[in-house]
Amino acid sequence: MRQIWGNDDYDMCEAFASETNSGGIVVVWDKHSFSASTKHGGNRWILVEGSMVKENFQCCIGVIYGHNDRVQRLTMFHEFQQRAGSINKPLLVMGDFNVVLHSGERTGLSLCAQSMQEFSRWINDSNLIDIPLHGLKFTWRRNQSKSKLDRVLCDDDWLTRFPNMILSGLCRSFSDHNPLLLRLDEYTNWGPKPFRCQDAWFLHPQFKNFVVEEWHNIPDNPLHSKLKLMKAPLRTWRKENFDHMENKISDLEKVVYELEKKGEGCSLDTLETARLNAANNMLYSWLIRRERIWRQRARSYGFNMKDRNTKFFHATTMLRKKKQQITKVKINGTLFEGAEVLKAKVREFFVNRFTRWTHQTLTLT
Repeated sequence: MRQIWGNDDYDMCEAFASETNSGGIVVVWDKHSFSASTKHGGNRWILVEGSMVKENFQCCIGVIYGHNDRVQRLTMFHEFQQRAGSINKPLLVMGDFNVVLHSGERTGLSLCAQSMQEFSRWINDSNLIDIPLHGLKFTWRRNQSKSKLDRVLCDDDWLTRFPNMILSGLCRSFSDHNPLLLRLDEYTNWGPKPFRCQDAWFLHPQFKNFVVEEWHNIPDNPLHSKLKLMKAPLRTWRKENFDHMENKISDLEKVVYELEKKGEGCSLDTLETARLNAANNMLYSWLIRRERIWRQRARSYGFNMKDRNTKFFHATTMLRKKKQQITKVKINGTLFEGAEVLKAKVREFFVNRFTRWTHQTLTLT
């Protein structure tokens, strides 16, 4: 392994399939990037506890090589899930799972509906999220058969810590599998974010008066100019009133809890009763505003609102937003990628479009 790695700055872990000489897994990492504390190994799986050195992030990384047999693969999944569930750390799982999630991930081969359902159920029961793959639809090819057998999964804690990670498919050589590359902090600067008005703002008692006052303070301008000038004060107002919404809700919940707890042992006096009622009313108002914010986001990203108050929902919202990003554009058969290149091509398209229309002469007959 030293000859492959090039030096001694590595650590490794290996696991083998119990029923054959093939099907083994070797996991190798740079000791300066990841510091392992505990290594777990099973039949066709590895689980390594440790810390991302640069990020100072305690986590657990798993690697799986799924069995071809459905029953044995399911047994391996449950064994891995049981061990991973006993470790209370953010989890990232990768590997060749030897099964697809839905029919669109396979062509040229037969499908097993039961295997797909079991795999989907295992991912959900493990509270894992399938990271979108960019650049490729399939990761395994043999003749005319293609499947997405390789993938990377993570839990919501991992996704919250690395919201900008990008999973890409690379070119393959002798193997029938494409290697995958996961970049953790792949931030793309697309320029200023568009201004969005939140429905929840209209539920705030001070919002209407604030808008009226700011509108009158703006000098007379065309309507579109006045609307543009309203962005800055609205952003400032949003930061002051909504940026710490979760902290406000948490503080109010504590006040209500303490007063209700005190009221179980003795009667509250008039001041305490008034404080409890005010805290309850304020808490209800903030919960309604938070509900409205997540309902608006759910409409934007197509989620079921039954999961709106879970960490899983919040993390998946970020993932769906990332999945909808445009990273490449094909123009006249040529593929372009990169934020600066794409911005230039989009601008060029609209400049040409409107320039052409501007110089066109309209003839009425």
